[in-house]
Amino acid sequence: MDKTKLEKELSSYMGRLLRENFGRGPGGVFTVISPPFITVYFKALLLPLEKALLDKGQVIYVQKTRDLLMETLIEEIKGYIQLNIHLDIEEFYYDWNLELQSGMFTMIHSNKENIVNHSYKNQKLLHKEIEEVTQKAEKLPQGVSSYLLDQENTPYNQGRYYGKCRERISPIRV
Repeated sequence: MDKTKLEKELSSYMGRLLRENFGRGPGGVFTVISPPFITVYFKALLLPLEKALLDKGQVIYVQKTRDLLMETLIEEIKGYIQLNIHLDIEEFYYDWNLELQSGMFTMIHSNKENIVNHSYKNQKLLHKEIEEVTQKAEKLPQGVSSYLLDQENTPYNQGRYYGKCRERISPIRV
């Protein structure tokens, strides 16, 4: 199966899964498969109850509820990918931007032979930004590496990158 068809199929599955478990699906889902990475971006995912909690400053309850739900969904997503795409997911990260009503899943599968570690336009600038953001949040990282996942312009952003500091993932919106 070609990459574009796999990405569309996985986007459709993720939209259905989120709709079934949240009671409402995201407004849009976009998947990028760039071995060994699979990234899923979604927007417009905020339930009325979550909005009410956020309006009252109760962010922690929304985060805790989503964390509990993700404990189950992660295994379901890994199983779906293994069964349908024949890839074993070794690492799974997720992040919510409640203010923008969006989220992202980043998965790394076991087949790391195809990883492309090459330089790309503005890579040093991106690393500097990752270091600055990380330093404000924690401390200056010991090292930064990043990979250009794709260069497509989509409604979500212009290009997608994977950045890693020490052992922490830093999702970057461009």
